[in-house]
Amino acid sequence: MTPPLPATRGGMSPPHPQTPVSVRDEVDLQAVELCSDTGVMDEDLAERLVPLIVAAGIADDLAGLWSARRGGQNLQEDYASAMFLELVDHLRKVDRRRIADGASFCGWMRRWGMSAFLKVEREVTNTTGRAAVPVDRCISLEALAEEKGTADVGGLKPVRRFAQPPANTDPDLVSPRRVRAAPARKRGERRREAISEIVRDALEITPLIRPQDPIETQLVRSLIEAEPHLARLSLDSFCALVDGDRRLVGDDLVPEAMIPMWDSTTSEDRQRLAAMPDRILALLVEDAVRLAPRPRPDVRDAVRRALGVVAQRAPTRLLDELMGSFWDESTEAVSDYRTGITEVERNRIRRQAALNARDFPDLAREVARVPQTHAGRDVEEVRTFLCQAWAMAEAAAPPEGPRRASTKT
Repeated sequence: MTPPLPATRGGMSPPHPQTPVSVRDEVDLQAVELCSDTGVMDEDLAERLVPLIVAAGIADDLAGLWSARRGGQNLQEDYASAMFLELVDHLRKVDRRRIADGASFCGWMRRWGMSAFLKVEREVTNTTGRAAVPVDRCISLEALAEEKGTADVGGLKPVRRFAQPPANTDPDLVSPRRVRAAPARKRGERRREAISEIVRDALEITPLIRPQDPIETQLVRSLIEAEPHLARLSLDSFCALVDGDRRLVGDDLVPEAMIPMWDSTTSEDRQRLAAMPDRILALLVEDAVRLAPRPRPDVRDAVRRALGVVAQRAPTRLLDELMGSFWDESTEAVSDYRTGITEVERNRIRRQAALNARDFPDLAREVARVPQTHAGRDVEEVRTFLCQAWAMAEAAAPPEGPRRASTKT
């Protein structure tokens, strides 16, 4: 799942601020302890050090520096992700004895990142550009949205047009190579998420805004699945209120929480979206309210350790409750793969998780008030930190083996 987005896209966000020196000092101390701990095996050390990269914000700092130098602010998040993977890969070469003797872990990581500046830039710029694919070889987004990843998307027939532009400049078409590659080896929610990303990228829009209240998110999720046309009605309602370019029709049918979800779009985005089929609009709404699969225990532990590094003075109970509420807010409380459980019990667990998720804002504010805590100054910053730590822990985790039916959450 993606980290929360700003409410509007009216202007560029400022470069990522530098991580405070006090945080880097704490991270260096943690690194000394880990490298000195004889109970941590050499083969496990790199994985244990990954949360420190997250807590120190090294990849984000370097991405901000790159953006300021190169003017690549629109690719800053992509650069930060690529840099993080570069740093994680370099952890295998850590000089354990030198760090244990007091050499700066953050300094070592930052120096390597600086040396890989151009390498990472090439990776980002070579993979984010839109390919010039001949239009007669492209696949209709409407057909892709209708499939929703439940069938073999590689078998979707390419769209053929009589008047063919030299390259794919039509936002309703997408390269078949990407359609096959993105959902590969994915199923269920992860597969649908991959297809939603293809649609968003083809339309060149950011994800819609997820309702802050988990109960409202749950309501939108159930309604849009039952009645996809609500997506168009909510877009029309938003345009009538914000753009004033159409008359309100059926706004009494649209849940109030669904209307502001379109606030992440520009007026130009909305003009393009208005011409799209209902199924595509519904796919965008579904994508915004989808709960991600709950990550593996080792990923959750890595995020908890990253939080502990930046909030060392916060009570353990508070941090554990915050993490529990965060996972209930962001992910499925019980997997569809879980066996040995009745549908009644599955629904009870999900309702309780939705209630627990509502505690997140209060818990995040409590953590933010703890002195010398650097997880964030308010609820949104704390949530963003946890989402970034989660994404980085997933990227650094070893590949997961074949999925088996589970008897656990």
